[in-house]
Amino acid sequence: MGWDIKPSGVQGVVNKTITAAEGFQKAGTSLQTELPEAAKHAGTVTPGGGTGGEGGGMGPIAGALG
Repeated sequence: MGWDIKPSGVQGVVNKTITAAEGFQKAGTSLQTELPEAAKHAGTVTPGGGTGGEGGGMGPIAGALG
């Protein structure tokens, strides 16, 4: 069994991989900003229906997002 690897084919795969990785990088950067905000706002909801307000307890949704 022989291998027939062409540099141009390898370069094409590498370029597609780079493009896909850039998308993941943008998504990761967005999540770093958005998830803490979502957890902050979800943290005002505590078990039993009360609100924790600023500095209040962390609710179940905020805990999961954290």
